[in-house]
Amino acid sequence: MERELFDAPGAAEYLGLSASRIRQLCNTGGMGEKVGSRWVIRRDELDAYAKTRRPVGRPPESAEVEAEVGQ
Repeated sequence: MERELFDAPGAAEYLGLSASRIRQLCNTGGMGEKVGSRWVIRRDELDAYAKTRRPVGRPPESAEVEAEVGQ
């Protein structure tokens, strides 16, 4: 089984994030492994992060949620 590997810019493009955010996640132990001076991140790590990632933006107000549920 072949594992697809990404560097920080490639992982950023894959997830739609900035390369600096990917490096931040790697530095905090969220994903990746340091190889020399570069981060290497496996595709399965990126997919796992994508599944747990919260939506971008402000959460809806509770009144908006109730209105949507009532419709």
